[in-house]
Amino acid sequence: MFVESYLKDLRRKRYSLPATAEYVARCARKSLGAAWHRPKVLTGVVVAGLIHLVVLFGLAVLLSFLVDRALAVEYFIASSWWLLGGLTWITLHLGMFRKDHEIPLSGLGLPNFITLGRLLAIPAFLVFITQGHELLALAAFLLGGLSDVADGIAARRLGTETHMGRIFDPLVDVLFNTGVAIGLTRAGFLPPWILTLVLVRYGLLMFGAAWIYVVHGPVAIRPTVLGKTTGVITTGLILGIVLAVNFLKPAQADQVLELLYATVGFVLLLTIVQVMIIGFYNIRHAGHVPAAHGPLGVVVGSVPDGDDRPSEGNGG
Repeated sequence: MFVESYLKDLRRKRYSLPATAEYVARCARKSLGAAWHRPKVLTGVVVAGLIHLVVLFGLAVLLSFLVDRALAVEYFIASSWWLLGGLTWITLHLGMFRKDHEIPLSGLGLPNFITLGRLLAIPAFLVFITQGHELLALAAFLLGGLSDVADGIAARRLGTETHMGRIFDPLVDVLFNTGVAIGLTRAGFLPPWILTLVLVRYGLLMFGAAWIYVVHGPVAIRPTVLGKTTGVITTGLILGIVLAVNFLKPAQADQVLELLYATVGFVLLLTIVQVMIIGFYNIRHAGHVPAAHGPLGVVVGSVPDGDDRPSEGNGG
């Protein structure tokens, strides 16, 4: 996502407009070079995209016959655009397709293929929930959640963990959770204040980490006990909201949803406080942050030479 050797020049030139333009151009050239020198990986990305496109078309045909033609067309168009965006992002970061010992991969890989599928669950959920098809939205949500488990299992079992996966998977997680919150809010099933908390939480996490990286140097995204726990709890609570909307009577749903909203709000506030503490800690100790440990362990930290570099050689 960033190239540290180029960022050093950008910092030295104090982020001037010409220096920023030069940085973007150098990253673009690096991305094109990575694609040119990794034809097998590029072919794997194209094949993965075509397979997903065929699946999307088949699902759209089923929706057209079983549900509604207009819904099927909207679903296919929205999902196709998301697929194009995902493939573009992957192509621009082909330099990250390498194993821990710098062994080039021969293709996209099953874990990243599954993660790409979870990305496509986002437009599906948004289209279905906003068009009043709650059961279809529930199916998209469940498939997205199950794929989050499946890609991790596949990476560990097959031994195909990559630098790309370490960035792509959490990025898709953020997009998926944010998309679900936006969809539920637009459909009237989630109060706007919860969506605001979701946006604040992920905004602080993503833009804060990016800011620390650009200003202070390389960072490594590390999971924490509290982060994992609250993530599972939040997903479960969101699932509870979707289930209550689908299967409870209006009077019962109102009672349950009120409790679920309060709980989700509390959990989100807790994670926002955690992210802020982590951010201040990293700013204060930039350049010599220890490894993550404990429930309030750091999420971003300095990257020792030769160890888990999320941006070096990533093609921009």
